[in-house]
Amino acid sequence: MKERTLRLQLQLLEEIVDPDLLEVLDIEPTGIPSPILEFLRAGMERMGADPDMTVAAVAPHLIPPGELNEVEVILCSQSAMEFLFEQPDHVLGVHLVSTPDANPFDEEAPHARALRVAIPFDAEVVMGKIRDAVADIDWTVDEADLVHGAMGWLVTLPHEIHHVLWFAGNGSFNSPADLDVMEGEIGHDLFDLTTGYGIRPAVIEGEEIEPEDAEDAVALLEEMVEERGRLMAERVFTGDLSPD
Repeated sequence: MKERTLRLQLQLLEEIVDPDLLEVLDIEPTGIPSPILEFLRAGMERMGADPDMTVAAVAPHLIPPGELNEVEVILCSQSAMEFLFEQPDHVLGVHLVSTPDANPFDEEAPHARALRVAIPFDAEVVMGKIRDAVADIDWTVDEADLVHGAMGWLVTLPHEIHHVLWFAGNGSFNSPADLDVMEGEIGHDLFDLTTGYGIRPAVIEGEEIEPEDAEDAVALLEEMVEERGRLMAERVFTGDLSPD
């Protein structure tokens, strides 16, 4: 099958990771109020029906199609992002290609056996970032601008999901762990499969752009998934799901 529609599964970290491990690492629970969680679940359901969720394998002749058909979207606390997933505290989300040292998902492999992203949510931190994004030079905030700031944060969800969609197409729906094992056979490493470097050009504003080098491939990837994430957010978070 060259084309596949991927499902989205939204979960809280504490629902799927051993609570003893979280306690040992002093990981705080995800601080997300129930109304916001339900709002995000509704948004994820609408995202799941978006045309972008149907992905074509780029090189099925080279990389045999894998079995994966789901994207795990994990909401977590800021402390989990820093101490479990080993990310800087300013990161809004991450495509989890490598297995964290603590092996929270019991994968027993250096790389993930699933298509997975993690997004930190702490109501106070998120609200602070939204306010900072729309604040004037003197740090005053027009309350009407908060809607734009909220939409800016909501783009994080489809942004990270589009990282996975790009990877899934490049890797024919295989996991990072399986693709790592295939590297010698397929001639591409996980960097190539994550960015598309040497596999396919980025597409930005409808134009195909070949990266000049590996560093440029990373920059083009980020620009592309930000554009795609923004467009998906505009389709999803509207009407009854508008942040107005």
